[in-house]
Amino acid sequence: MHALETNGRTQVLSAPSLVVMNNQPAQIQVGDNIPISQTTVNTGASDTTLSSVEYVQTGVILDVVPRINPGGLVYMDIQQQVSDAQDPPNSNDPQTNPRISTRSVSTQVAVQSGQTVLLGGLIKQDNADSVSAVPYLGKIPGLRWLFGNTSKSKDRTELIVLITPRVITSSSQARQVTDDYRQQMQLLRPAQ
Repeated sequence: MHALETNGRTQVLSAPSLVVMNNQPAQIQVGDNIPISQTTVNTGASDTTLSSVEYVQTGVILDVVPRINPGGLVYMDIQQQVSDAQDPPNSNDPQTNPRISTRSVSTQVAVQSGQTVLLGGLIKQDNADSVSAVPYLGKIPGLRWLFGNTSKSKDRTELIVLITPRVITSSSQARQVTDDYRQQMQLLRPAQ
């Protein structure tokens, strides 16, 4: 008899913080650079094969260009990307590149300093059913449960992107933001 039940819940929260000057582009990346190999074959007068490697950024990537008006309203051009690399189907072949799964948001928003705005959300759910059984014996009605195994899996991914701009106009506000961030980092420190 084979009985196994697995229930897993994973919560990944990424909260990148970034300080940027008015009307200047900024980027933050938390992740890896994945090598992608490329091969080019020229079949002209001289047969040549060129191989090169290009690196693709993965992880959490945030590009933002803020523009602040005198009333404290912040206009932002935002590109947010969350991506990860997964093992290729044939991982024994060194020329096989990993598959990169990407979710991204690209938008322009206007929000008051200190207010939070929802940029977008994505919910993805994959359901899978599989049956494995001993040949012939697993097809006998009533005895299928003795000679076979049925498994069901459900994979749900939720991605919600929120952003809160804060306009810093003085050195005391800059110090307060730094102190607040330092305090948040202290709360995340593992217990010893």
